[in-house]
Formats: sequence, structure tokens, C-alpha cells
Amino acid sequence: MQNGNLLNVTEAYKNYLLEYKKVSKATASAYKTDMNKFVRFLESKYHIESFNDINVSIVMSYLLFMKSDGQKSSSINRSMSVIKNMLLFAYHEGFIEENLSEVKFEVPKEEKKLPEILTVEEIDILLSKPNDSTLGLRDRAMLETLYTSGLKVNELINLKLEDVNLKLKVIKCHSKQQTRILPLGAIALNAVESYIKESRPILDTSECVFLFLSYNGHQISRQGFWKLVKKYSEQAGIKKNISTSTFRHSFATHMIQNGIEKDVLRQTLGNSSVASVQVYLDLNRRRARN
Repeated sequence: MQNGNLLNVTEAYKNYLLEYKKVSKATASAYKTDMNKFVRFLESKYHIESFNDINVSIVMSYLLFMKSDGQKSSSINRSMSVIKNMLLFAYHEGFIEENLSEVKFEVPKEEKKLPEILTVEEIDILLSKPNDSTLGLRDRAMLETLYTSGLKVNELINLKLEDVNLKLKVIKCHSKQQTRILPLGAIALNAVESYIKESRPILDTSECVFLFLSYNGHQISRQGFWKLVKKYSEQAGIKKNISTSTFRHSFATHMIQNGIEKDVLRQTLGNSSVASVQVYLDLNRRRARN
């Protein structure tokens, strides 16, 4: 059996992550931080110097220590994952005799974070902010389409001109798993039609196939879209911590409030299971209680 000095093993594991697992230096450093905390606990509480002196009770003691220390569930789960992976490495490398990584420790369940959503009133104010300039018509069309269809941002910016059918009032959304045909509401339809007829011909300097174009005639980027969302949310006076996914979350929550069936919402969003829309039901119940 190899010398399982605590510091030697943690350093060997860090090198293993960098050289064989090809993790980034930042990730390896984060792992090392969790490992060092565990090592300090072993040294101060149990005066342990070798990995081979670690047993199930000691690992459980560290788990209980993190809980009593008031650490977040996410931090405890991350630390335990790092420790178990390090113990598995130590076992395979011959630093310890028992494979402690196989032991099932009862880690706390992580609390599911409910997404930030906008109220219908906030959505209305935000959607009213784009003006009738060339870029303003584009921005309004993008925002209206995103909200009325529940698209992901990547799906929105990857829409092609041929995916829009103004006569049938639908858009065709392509993802890795499927193609969805989604209706455009009257306001979104008018916004898209105005953009296609008035703004897009001005922006399209290179015969680009994508529907929504940047000022230089290329496909608008995710970052470019985020900038316009941030701009209009500030103009609307919205103080919430919103992201490019906020429109999708808001759309889904508002549909739940209006009585849409879970399976219909799942299909609209392009999710694979009904369980995936449960977060919006939870969010709706929380808002009702408040």
C-alpha cells in the first residue's frame, strides 16, 4: 500500500483531474478547496495524517459538521461529491484498503430554485418599449414572438425566414428532438409582419436565411438579444433579476394561470415529460399562497 499522506493524496488527485480528466484549472482549484476543508477537519478533530485511517463514521461526522455549520444544501452536496470521488481515486491508487465511495451517505436534498417571472402587467410594459425604428420593429417582433410562443432564446435566434407562415399564423421551430408548429397571437403576428415587410429588407445586406438580423445583416447573437432585453427591462423600470429565459418562464406560468393542460404546455415548450413543467405549477401555487 502506498503512503496515503493526506496532503500527498489531495495533490495527486488534483493532478489526476488536470492531466487525465482534463478539467479546467478553475474547476481543479474549486475541488482542491473542498478537499482542503475536509483535510483540515480530519487533522483538527481526529488528528488523522493518513487516508487509510478514514472510515465511514469519520466521513459521516464531516457531513454532520457541514450541516450543523449551516452550510447550504448545494454546498454540502458538492463537497460530498468531491470527497467521494477523491476516496474512489485513493482506493484505486492503493492509498486506502476500503472503497468508501460506495457507501451511500444521506446528503440533504437541494431546494429547487423557482425561476423569476414577470407579471402580465410587467410584460405589457416591457413589450411597449421598442419604438418604430428599423431596429425597434425588429426588437418588438423578437420579444412578442418569444413571449407568445414560449421559445427558448436559441430557438428564437435560429428561426429562419422560411419558418414563418404569416397566412397560417404559425412559426416552425426546429430542435434536436423535434419540429414544433406554434401559433402566433395577433399582436405577435402583426409585429413579425411589420418587421418582415419594413425592417428586414433594410437589414438584410447579405441575403441571410435567418429571420432576425443584427444591424450588420447577420444572424443576431444570443448576447445581442440579451443586450436588448436588458435595455428594455431597464426602460420599463423592472427591478427583478431577469434573464433571457424569463420570457419562457413567464409564458409558461401565465398559461398555467389561464388553465392550460400540463401535457399541452409540455408539447408547446418542447419538453420530453410532463414532470418538466411541474416547476411552473409549484410557482403558481406559491404565488397563490402569497
